[in-house]
Amino acid sequence: MKLRYYLLFFFLFTFIATISITFLFIYYDNHKNQISTTTNIVIPKGASLDDISTILYQKNLISFPHLFGLMRRLDNSATKLHYGEYNIMPYSTPANITEQLINRDIVNHFFIVVEGKTSNEIVTLLNNNPFLSGEKITKIPNEGAILPETYHFHHGDNRHQLLHHMITAMKKFSHDIWQQRYDNIEIKTIDELVILASLIEKETAKNDERHIVSAVFHNRLRKNMRLQTDPAVIYAITQGKYILNRPLTKKDLKIKSPYNLYRHHGLPPTAIANPGKASLLAAIQPATSDFLYFVADGDGGHFFANDYETHKKNIKKYRQRK
Repeated sequence: MKLRYYLLFFFLFTFIATISITFLFIYYDNHKNQISTTTNIVIPKGASLDDISTILYQKNLISFPHLFGLMRRLDNSATKLHYGEYNIMPYSTPANITEQLINRDIVNHFFIVVEGKTSNEIVTLLNNNPFLSGEKITKIPNEGAILPETYHFHHGDNRHQLLHHMITAMKKFSHDIWQQRYDNIEIKTIDELVILASLIEKETAKNDERHIVSAVFHNRLRKNMRLQTDPAVIYAITQGKYILNRPLTKKDLKIKSPYNLYRHHGLPPTAIANPGKASLLAAIQPATSDFLYFVADGDGGHFFANDYETHKKNIKKYRQRK
């Protein structure tokens, strides 16, 4: 008889204890922390469950790291927690955090390649980005090899892989649009497309002018006239390694360089920057125009002219506006 009571007491105690522990675990897992601001954490690749628990505890996101670890083992989520960078929302519960780590709801970073940047400038930005990993990039890609775009990446992604992605994007886009070229253009290859687009990119940032500037360059190439574009001379001086913080001089226009298109006919040997999609498209789809000259208008745009006499008048108008 006593054994029966002992067994009954044992089972009753075990039942009550199990229920109590279950409710304790449920309460803990759904108890909000008191952090009122978004908290950024980084879970390293290869971090163990104990490592993750410690990181969360050190950030005051959980109160009992060992209990958190036990809960994750009990609900079989211990091996499902992903590494990465996370923004933990205010007043999150351990259950909320666990779900976020399981779903890998990680922070997206953005790397913006601005149209007209040189490869050297872009690589410098990649090397200085604190969220990218890997050795510094030492080999500068060819000018015009990178497609200006907004690229998404995650904390710890490799900068070399991101650069490779940018180069692949340029190859794909330039090959795709090459099929849309007009019949009467003066460029014959995709390499020439990128070179001409880089000249257009550096000459104007206005969408409504790109195809007109393209027409001027195509018309001059057709007539075997020198392109006489200042950005190419600037590139001859800087090689894309720094910004020339001064106006060009008459002496600059006489320098011996294949990029000095005041002295040399045709296109420069390489692109002078990384052109964006709009300039690439403009290079193969020039406007229908007889313009042969253009000069800045002082308001961010240009005056265009069919003949040199009109061009000289436009230069005078520009100088009066300065």
